[in-house]
Amino acid sequence: MSSQRLTETPSETAPEPTSSVAVERDDAFHLLSNSRRREVMRYLLDNDGPTELGELAEFVAAKENGCEPDELSSDGRKRVYISLYQGHMPKLAKHDIVEYDQARGTVTANPLIEAFAPYLDETPLSTDDTSGANRGNSGSGFTTTLSSIFGR
Repeated sequence: MSSQRLTETPSETAPEPTSSVAVERDDAFHLLSNSRRREVMRYLLDNDGPTELGELAEFVAAKENGCEPDELSSDGRKRVYISLYQGHMPKLAKHDIVEYDQARGTVTANPLIEAFAPYLDETPLSTDDTSGANRGNSGSGFTTTLSSIFGR
């Protein structure tokens, strides 16, 4: 098992002493393997401050169903809410990606969530990377990003 980590260090302006927070590589890939967790991370990266779990569930359910939130059935919302409440939020909190207050039903992004941002792009992966980031490099843009983060 690899000991390399995905790392985020708090800024130097933070009032507390700087410390490193990390997620093992296998854990990072496991967290990214679920579309609901990826949608939650996307939402939290795009919206500052604490978010109500119901709001997250509505967003994720609408994305899954390809509709607007007001078009969702109560069963569709409830199904997603329960999976976020019981499984996905505790898992993200365990890895310090979010602060999850289960009693209040609120979720707040932690700084480590920023390390996941490059993997949340919804653009399909391709061997035809025409972005400038890959010129003169034999790997794809995705491979280049992975290499830069994981040091290979």
